[in-house]
Order: sequence, then C-alpha cells, then structure tokens
Amino acid sequence: MREQQEAQTGKWKGMRWLLLGVGIIFLLVYASGHVESYTEKTAYEQAIRSIKERDWVKAQQHLQDADDTEDAHMLLKYVKAQRELAAARAGESDINRYAAALSELNDVPDTYQGDLHQDIMVLKREIRQAWQARSKQLQAEQAKRQMPKVGMTAEEVRKSSWGEPKYINQTKTEKGVVEQWVYPAYQFVYLENGKVTIVRP
Repeated sequence: MREQQEAQTGKWKGMRWLLLGVGIIFLLVYASGHVESYTEKTAYEQAIRSIKERDWVKAQQHLQDADDTEDAHMLLKYVKAQRELAAARAGESDINRYAAALSELNDVPDTYQGDLHQDIMVLKREIRQAWQARSKQLQAEQAKRQMPKVGMTAEEVRKSSWGEPKYINQTKTEKGVVEQWVYPAYQFVYLENGKVTIVRP
C-alpha cells in the first residue's frame, strides 16, 4: 500500500512540474505578445510627442514602429510632408519639395478626423498655397528670361528662357568645337567654341 501511495505521489509531483512548465510557457508567450503591443502603442505615443516638439525625424521613426493603423499612416504622411516643407524652406529644389509634400498630404482624405486632423488640413492648405505661389514666381522668372541669341555664351543660353537642352551634339573641327544644342519642338542653338552662332526657334 505504501508503495502505491509513493507511486501516486511521484506521479503528482511529475504532473505538478509539467503543469508548472506549461504555465511558465503560457506566461512567456502571453507576455511577449503583451510587450509587443505595448511597444507599438508606446511608439505611437512617442511619435505624437515628437510631432508636438516638431522633431520630424524622430516622429517618422516612431511612426514606422507604431501599430499599423489609419492614424499612424496619416500622421506618417503629415510628418513626411513636414520634412519636405522644411527642405523646401531651406531652398533645396523648393518647387519639387513642395510638390512632394503636397503629394504626401493629398493621400490624406479631407474627411480624415483622426489625431491632429486639424493640423494636417492646415498644413495641406499652406503647402498648396506655397506651391502655387512658387510656381507662379518661377513662371514669372521664366518669362523674364530672354531668348537665346547670337553672341551668348553657353552659360547664358542655359540661363535663357530655353534653359538646358535635351541633348548636345558635339563636333571637333579645324576651327574648334561646334555644338548643336537640341531643344523640344525642333529648336536648336549652334555654338562655336562656346559662343552662339545660330539660333533656330
């Protein structure tokens, strides 16, 4: 009888260890899932904090780590637009930067009502206005530029209303280098040794 009790007790001890092991595994699996969602939630909260501090680089990093939600996507577009706008204001190919910022924000529907929706809509209007103003300014500058004419240097032609050619054909002759600058609509500028000799509009 005593042997049966000891055998029974041994079985229960083994079962207890087994149950304890299963419990620990369950807790580890549960905890890892819980920690992951906590991290994603924290990343989103840190992104909001970084946005309020206008730290666009950190905000973008946090949003890329955040949950895959509509708010995170919209805020990421907002942050990318802010970064493009900052680069535009710094003079880095400003018209292209404005266009890139506007492209990001155009993906945010006007009906979006999530986090920072008012800030996003205000920025969308500001960038659209800045882009339109800069476009008009560039068009006005382009209109002020003169047409290429005989006697201009290559640099002056580049700064003319025609700008950069699509491509350049170059030939070396006894007199030096002859270039044919080809523009859209079959327009050509011929240069000899860096000076315009013929303009064909």
